[in-house]
Amino acid sequence: MKQNLLKRSIRIFMLSMMLSMAAPNVFAQAIPGDLMRNCSQWKITKPDGSEQKPLCNFDNQDYYYVNNTDDGIVFKVVIDNSNGSTANSNYIRSELRERLPDGSLDVYWTTAGTHVIYVEQAITHLPTYKDHLVATQIHGDKDAGIDDAMVLRLEGDHLFLSFNGGKLREDVTVKTGYTLGTKHEVIFEVIDGKHYCYYSEAGGLLTAYENGNATQYLVTTNEDDDGNAIATRDYVMDIDYDQSYFKVGNYTQSNLSKEQEYASKAGASFDANALNYGEVVVYDFSVTHNGEQDGNGVGGVDPPATGTTTPRADEITIVHATAVGTEVGVDKDYVSPHYAYDGVVDTGYYWTGNASVEPEVSITLDLECSRDLTEIGLYFLKADARTTNFDVAVSQDGNSFTDVILNQDSAASGVTVDDEQLFDLTGNNARYVKITGNGNSAGSGWTSIAEIRIYGDNADCLTLSTEHEISNLEVFSLYPNPASTIVNFNNSNGFETVTIFNIMGKTIVKQAIQGNSIDVSSLTPGLYIFKFSGENGSINKRVIIK
Repeated sequence: MKQNLLKRSIRIFMLSMMLSMAAPNVFAQAIPGDLMRNCSQWKITKPDGSEQKPLCNFDNQDYYYVNNTDDGIVFKVVIDNSNGSTANSNYIRSELRERLPDGSLDVYWTTAGTHVIYVEQAITHLPTYKDHLVATQIHGDKDAGIDDAMVLRLEGDHLFLSFNGGKLREDVTVKTGYTLGTKHEVIFEVIDGKHYCYYSEAGGLLTAYENGNATQYLVTTNEDDDGNAIATRDYVMDIDYDQSYFKVGNYTQSNLSKEQEYASKAGASFDANALNYGEVVVYDFSVTHNGEQDGNGVGGVDPPATGTTTPRADEITIVHATAVGTEVGVDKDYVSPHYAYDGVVDTGYYWTGNASVEPEVSITLDLECSRDLTEIGLYFLKADARTTNFDVAVSQDGNSFTDVILNQDSAASGVTVDDEQLFDLTGNNARYVKITGNGNSAGSGWTSIAEIRIYGDNADCLTLSTEHEISNLEVFSLYPNPASTIVNFNNSNGFETVTIFNIMGKTIVKQAIQGNSIDVSSLTPGLYIFKFSGENGSINKRVIIK
């Protein structure tokens, strides 16, 4: 009945590492999309009820962000006057909803066939007074009275399965005495209408499920769907419906008025200004439909959107950006350095800063390695209403910059935000390009850019950098990746040492290369950089340890 449907190889981090011979190791900040197997396959409903898609480049938010240990996505819902109920609900959520693997449309499936979701998570905080929260859902046909078909719900310390609030069948207890912060694995499985739930706090659920021997983790029931006593069965509900989809994250079952109501019932004095929130941390998740796992390799990047333009043949990929003076969440929610290089020109997604209130307003773009540059293309917000004055500087190490364009005005007429304005960078070789905003012709200090393109030599960094000029470069490889115990090398002749760095740039292991493999069983799961060095140079490889 159970199939080997899931694999644990989460696409944990797609962080850009900034390594050079003259500078220390620096790593890009992780965003939630980096921790997803297929970031294009999901959208998020925010606490204010609006939706965000795409997600691959969507930056950390106060309701959705990577935790301090870079191994989990935090879904946080603050209950205050700024967050109200979401669409079709009285309650507040920060929750992912699955889409088609390429991210083009919302997905809907029927209970025919086999559908599975695996989640590793921890419920870490409940609302103060109405301490109810849902984490992991199967949603069904609302018009047919299905709605929240099967959900994992915590009320106080009682963790249970709820079936559309008891309308489809009575609740089924998963655990009594759940402790907040306890990491657990859960699998929801639907096979031709039969609903199964597996649960474990000891680890090992996914491995057991993949090996077909997870029966010890099954949640069972002694009642049929109508509440009649029966012999113990391993499925918790048997019902057919359509318009189905999985949801992951935090659906907090409260709002400001409910908190006031429950505080009154408890005889407590309600303080609307006190921090009050629900929170779930998700460490791993994966979906499978009829044997096709997470899009079967499809996706992992944001789908084309309105404003997408075909890249020029000489466009250089920007791997990371940092900004000074960025105004996030002021006037609009979608303001982030990421949107300045996401490949989409959109007036709702941009980078901005105000030089009138900040000592410096700038955005610095990382091109991964030093390159010969020819042009920079800028798409200015409100280009048809004002000109923007700016400077451009370049750098090899990200610390010492040389000005190459000073006191430059954007075009004064005949352009809109959809028009790329090109400025010459010929003769400059650099890894970092910094744009500093000086203000605009409307009399304010704002510099707002919807998209930035850099042009020049866009060959692979491994062929551009003298650090990587190694004769056997094209055939050098590592396997397996992800790995759990051993990493093997192919064609490692010429390398003498291997240094392993964690995501913070800290050296974890440094040793001489002996043979064609290295034992990694002592490493904790996560992303590492393996640096192989020899007399002819060095090469860096990203390796995921699971």
